[in-house]
Amino acid sequence: MLAEKQLARAQLLYDKGAIALADLETAQDAHAKSDVDLQAAIAHVKVLGGDISNPTTMLPLRALSPAPSSISRSQRDRRPLAG
Repeated sequence: MLAEKQLARAQLLYDKGAIALADLETAQDAHAKSDVDLQAAIAHVKVLGGDISNPTTMLPLRALSPAPSSISRSQRDRRPLAG
């Protein structure tokens, strides 16, 4: 996990006096947020009927947009900027 490696690096640098406490706290916050994001993703997979311990159960999962045509319509209606 990238945030975990960044936190370990920040902790090492802080221990050596190479970065400020605020930088270490930023790395700690990023790590905590990544853990929350991971848990949310796991919960979403479970809601959709998947099992993270068995990735083959996730193959039939599909994420559907509630309004699939809204994206294509907005992209179609875009006009280039004048200039």
